[in-house]
Amino acid sequence: MDHYLLLDRLHAIGLSQHALLWFNSYLRNRKQCVVLRGCKSDLLTQQRGVPQGSTLGPLLFSIFTNDLLPCYAQLYADDTIIYTSKPSTSQIQEALQSDFNTLQTWLLVNKLMLNKLKTSSMLFGVRQNLNSKSNFLVLRCNNGEHLQKEDKIKYLGMLIDSELTFRPHTLVLVSFIVQGIVLHLKSERDSSPHLFYQSLVMLRVRFAGGEGGDFPPVWFTCPTLC
Repeated sequence: MDHYLLLDRLHAIGLSQHALLWFNSYLRNRKQCVVLRGCKSDLLTQQRGVPQGSTLGPLLFSIFTNDLLPCYAQLYADDTIIYTSKPSTSQIQEALQSDFNTLQTWLLVNKLMLNKLKTSSMLFGVRQNLNSKSNFLVLRCNNGEHLQKEDKIKYLGMLIDSELTFRPHTLVLVSFIVQGIVLHLKSERDSSPHLFYQSLVMLRVRFAGGEGGDFPPVWFTCPTLC
């Protein structure tokens, strides 16, 4: 994030001059380095971004991206989903491409980059409709590149497939739990079966909407900022 743009956002939400000066001091001229196997790199002054792992970091990022949302979008940190539901694929593509173009323009104005390697599109529906040639979704970046199309995607820890069967997610979940049970049986630790069940099995089952989460409807594209 550009520090001057962030300070403008903070001013826009009503922070006082003294508070803005404090944030300016907090953000500017921070230095970082990398230590690997006892070797330390030269110090580099951070020109952008917020301190990683800080309490204020997520809050400042949320304030910075507060005006990002198109008509239908959901944000979780730097993960963004744009979605829509229309009668035909052509209408879906038109709506998504319009919102995606708006997002790309916003990124350009605010000096951020789209992580194209982590940005993809997916079409939801029943198998017969998904296999139809008329249901071919093609979304483009501003430079003309096509977004990668997926039939399943991992979002916030849950593997979501294009038919919303959740079979891929269930298979991964079962595999993880079985591996945990095998390791538990091989270990010599005598732990409570109830504790093991709650910590390994139920913790994974309840995660990411395992008890009836609220999932975004039908077709979407997933841009990621970097």
